[in-house]
Amino acid sequence: MTKTRRTLNWEKQLSLSIDPENAKVIHYRNTGQNTGNNVPCTMCDGVCVY
Repeated sequence: MTKTRRTLNWEKQLSLSIDPENAKVIHYRNTGQNTGNNVPCTMCDGVCVY
């Protein structure tokens, strides 16, 4: 999970989560969280974007 978070691999993060289906619902309801857009997560904001 750490490696996928560092590289912003959202699909892999979702697949590794405890509840992948619910994680997808939460992920995609957040503004800007679309496949391949490299928008940071709400936890670390712009800190992990490079």
